[in-house]
Amino acid sequence: MKTLSEQVRINRRFQRSIRVDMDIDQPGALDGFVCPPSTAQALVSMAKQVSETGQGAFTWTGPYGSGKSSLAVALAALLGDDPGRRASAKAAIGLEAANEILSLLKSSKRNWVTLPVVGSRSDAATVISEALSGRRSSKKANGASVIEKLQAAADEAPGAGLLVIIDEMGKFLEHAAVEDSDVYFFQQLAEAASRSNRRLIVVGVLHQAFDDYAHRLSRETRDEWLKIQGRFADIPLNVAGEWRLKHHGGERAGD
Repeated sequence: MKTLSEQVRINRRFQRSIRVDMDIDQPGALDGFVCPPSTAQALVSMAKQVSETGQGAFTWTGPYGSGKSSLAVALAALLGDDPGRRASAKAAIGLEAANEILSLLKSSKRNWVTLPVVGSRSDAATVISEALSGRRSSKKANGASVIEKLQAAADEAPGAGLLVIIDEMGKFLEHAAVEDSDVYFFQQLAEAASRSNRRLIVVGVLHQAFDDYAHRLSRETRDEWLKIQGRFADIPLNVAGEWRLKHHGGERAGD
């Protein structure tokens, strides 16, 4: 008689959560990921905004388990230079939507360089600076200097530009709210992306609306947060209950 472990196999993507900085270059990171049609169209909408208006700063907002981190890995794979990972991303996103995104974002079929950042309850500028340099620092980074370095990296990127993915961006906002510190850095970041002539795209991944992280702060401060939030084009992602039918049957969107 077979044991339960011999009869039941857990799909890889339900064994652990995606972590963008560790999984973004892994060949099997998208195994089992299903991108619902509405989410694929959200990516197309984002690509159109970049192409048609030059908007460079976005937030993806959705509840836990809605597949935002996997989607970020899929987008990076689609725009990257590895043919195998690009094929996996196309299969997950859907060929039609994937090709439309590529036509909008890849000038002369050149690839994007991706900088993955994972948020923590610490200073955002410092963590992004460390991700950019590839080394830890004991000093707090200067926000304006980090923006300049990102702009330079985008200009010098060998392909179409630099895609910055900030997963768990809400943790940076939580830190700013607890410390009652200035979130002006995010305004600078958004404005730099939208002035980059489509060379810098910033995507921040959130679990709730930007200003909700400031709910304990004064009304005046919350108004300032709302102004900064307005620099980002928000793309809501909520696929609860959505099913994508495939030739072998129904398959629910991944976490």
